[in-house]
Amino acid sequence: MPLSLLKSKIVQEDILSIINEELPFHELKEKRFLISGATGLIGTYTTLVLTELNRQKDLSIEIKVLTRDSEKAKKHFSDVSEKIEFYESIEDIDPNIDYILDFSSPTSSKYFTEKPVETMEANIINLWSLLELALESESKKVIFSSSLEVYGNQNTQEPFKEESELPVNPARIRDSYPISKIASEMLGNSYAHEYGIDFSSIRYAGTFGPSSNIKTNERFINDFIRKAYSGEDIVLKTEGKTKKQLLYLSDAITALFYVLFFSEKGESYNAADMASLMSIKETAEMIIKVSKSNSKVLVSKENTDYFPKEHITEMDTSKLRDLGWTVKVSPREMFSRLIGFLEEYK
Repeated sequence: MPLSLLKSKIVQEDILSIINEELPFHELKEKRFLISGATGLIGTYTTLVLTELNRQKDLSIEIKVLTRDSEKAKKHFSDVSEKIEFYESIEDIDPNIDYILDFSSPTSSKYFTEKPVETMEANIINLWSLLELALESESKKVIFSSSLEVYGNQNTQEPFKEESELPVNPARIRDSYPISKIASEMLGNSYAHEYGIDFSSIRYAGTFGPSSNIKTNERFINDFIRKAYSGEDIVLKTEGKTKKQLLYLSDAITALFYVLFFSEKGESYNAADMASLMSIKETAEMIIKVSKSNSKVLVSKENTDYFPKEHITEMDTSKLRDLGWTVKVSPREMFSRLIGFLEEYK
C-alpha cells in the first residue's frame, strides 16, 4: 500500500474494535470468502479484518480477491498479500465459495456523469457474474454494497425505510449510479426468489475512514480534512446545503458482519449514523472546528452538473439495529480519527 495501513495506530484500534464485537466469528472457521472490490475503502478494511481474525482467532478463513490488476492489488495488501489469493478472472476461481462480498463500484460523481456505461457495468454486470458463481458454489451468502443514493434527490419528510419508493430519473445521466444500485439489488433479489440464493444488500450512508490514498482521494470529507489540516480554505463546489448522513468505516464493517450473520434472505438494510445528518457546509465547519484550523469555508459553483440538486436524505436504520448493530463512532470522533490518521502520515 502507498501507506501501510496496518502500521497505523488508528487502523489497529479500528480492527480490534471490530473483531471484539460480540459476533459469532467462530462460525467462519475454515470458510471461503470471495471479495470483489477489495481495494476500495470498505473492501480493504473487510479484507484486513478477515486476515486479523485468522491471526488472532485461528479461524483459517480462505480469502480470495477478484481484481482487475492482481499485481496492483498485491502491492495494496503488501503487509498481508501472502495470506490472500488474487484473481483477475472469475472463471479461474474454484466454484466452492461460502461467502461472496461485492464492493466493486466507482464512487465519484464526476465519474458517474462522464462514464455512465462503466458505472452501470461495475455494479450490474459484475454482480451478475458473482451470483452465477454463488449458484454454482451453493454459497451461504452474497452481500452487495448499495447506497443511500437509491432514495434519489427527494427531500426527506420522514427517514426513508427500506420499503420506501425509490424515485430516480433514467433521463439524468448522473443517476447511472443509483439506478445501477437499484437494478443490482433487484437482480440479487431475483436470484434469491427464483434460485434460493441467500442475498442481502446494505444501503450505506456516506462512509469514510482511513485509506491508503487519503492524501489524494477526491471524496469531499477527505478533501475537507486535508484542507483543514494544512490550513487551506475549504472551497465548496455547490452552496453546500445538501444534507446526508455519514458513517465511520469501522461501523460500516460491523454492519456488514451483522448482515452476514443475521439478515433475512432478499432483504436490504440501511446503514447510517442517524445522529449524523448535516449539510455539506456544516460538515466542513465541524471539520475546521475539530482540527482547530484557521481555514474558512468558501463557495465556488464550478462543474455543478456533476452533483445532484440540493436535497435532504435521511435513512431509518431500525431494521439493521434490530439485528443488534449499533453505531459506535460519532461524526466528531470520525473527523478526529481521520485527522489523527493524516497526522500519522504527514
